Amino acid sequence: MNRTLTQNINRGREAIDLARHQGHDTAQWELSLAELERQEMLAWASELADQKLILATEICFAETPLRPITITEVSKYAVAHLMFIAKSSLEQQAGGWHIWTSEWWTQQEHAALDSLSALRKAMEISGT
Repeated sequence: MNRTLTQNINRGREAIDLARHQGHDTAQWELSLAELERQEMLAWASELADQKLILATEICFAETPLRPITITEVSKYAVAHLMFIAKSSLEQQAGGWHIWTSEWWTQQEHAALDSLSALRKAMEISGT
């Protein structure tokens, strides 16, 4: 993972906290920070996908509050979500279609990123 990206995220968080305490508007900074965090998550998931990692023991996490997941094939899980995020980006640019609007695709992309984040946290907790 790109250490500079992680360092920039940490610096961004600190700068936003400081600016908030000084009463500054941090909306644009927060958008930039969110994009850096997205890039970091995609880089992590891409590295995981390349590892073709299958765990010896299952890992459990809540993909969404009502959807618990138990898996061993974590790289395959990352690949599936990365593919969906890529498709979502294309569909957003195309403007969506019928009930699958650009906004719907954006929500689905965020859900996929949240799922990857939940996997990452579960792997960190389990020491994987």
